[in-house]
Amino acid sequence: MPTFIVERYLPGAALEELRAGISRCRLVAAEMRSEGRHVRHVGSVFVAEDELCLCRFTAPAPELVAEVNRRAAFDYARISRAETIGTASRTRRTGPGRQERRQGKWPPKPR
Repeated sequence: MPTFIVERYLPGAALEELRAGISRCRLVAAEMRSEGRHVRHVGSVFVAEDELCLCRFTAPAPELVAEVNRRAAFDYARISRAETIGTASRTRRTGPGRQERRQGKWPPKPR
């Protein structure tokens, strides 16, 4: 699924305003998925020094991302297609996986 970045320049915006706008985008994206339209908010980054917010979405087309933001009443400067290069934020799981829990192998039985 293609990834898109939404650029927002928010001079003087409070962090709570930003969080509220992102929450609205998540809700609208969920509504659209329930309508059979495949769009998802993946995450956001705020660069306070530059008053810049970058929101990441996955969708088959940028028009769906634009619609999420329009319906959420959250202004943006532009939408650009992006490529994910790496996943440095992921860490290796050290506990039991979903499969072990489903198979009853976790938690271990007392001896």
